[in-house]
Amino acid sequence: FGFLRQMEIFGEDTWFRIGDRDAATHLIRTNMLKNGTSLSDITKWMCKKFAIEPKIIPVTDHSLETRIITDKGEMHLQEYWVKYRGKDRVDGIEYIGAEKARPNPEAVNAIHDSELVIIAPGNPLTSIIPMLSLKAIRKELTKNKNKVVAVSPIIGTGAVSGPAAKYMDAAGYEVSAYGIAKMYADVCSHLVIDTKDRAQIKKIEALNMRVSHTVIKMTNKKTEDALGSFLLKK
Repeated sequence: FGFLRQMEIFGEDTWFRIGDRDAATHLIRTNMLKNGTSLSDITKWMCKKFAIEPKIIPVTDHSLETRIITDKGEMHLQEYWVKYRGKDRVDGIEYIGAEKARPNPEAVNAIHDSELVIIAPGNPLTSIIPMLSLKAIRKELTKNKNKVVAVSPIIGTGAVSGPAAKYMDAAGYEVSAYGIAKMYADVCSHLVIDTKDRAQIKKIEALNMRVSHTVIKMTNKKTEDALGSFLLKK
């Protein structure tokens, strides 16, 4: 954390506690963006530098920012969760730039050409919905929903990790596997929920959605591999 210690000497904010290697990555990416290089090209370049073989495709090359509306005012997602530790009440979430941002054609084509699309159990309001806020992405998923499977990030009435439950409540969604099903109903035909939530299966099926259940909480490589294998069999 030598970079952060030096920034503290200069009197700069250092609440975003990342290490020197992460800081270098952020600085290089920001500088390349300011010089006109697209996020897609930067991502390809970085994947080559880090010898990352799987293809990573940004959903857009345009600005798309998640803002949290709280009782203390509006702030960036990272400010809310990292700087202020998610303590303030959440009154809403906005996706700044969603109306103007154009989807990355590679992302649209990847959805169209894939055999299976998996919506990971990330925070729905801050990881998944920002991508779905792009009309062309949502439209392409809706057209191909028969091959889209989502994994619920909720077990019981709590999030697997992070503030997903708090965000869902603020957005007016029931904090449950059923709430996730309602959120994804137009873009997904199959929802994987935790076995503990199997009592909700009939309720979710009423949304015209297939439901499977297994252990969805990943705590080590073994449980990660087990969930991955389960999804590929579906």
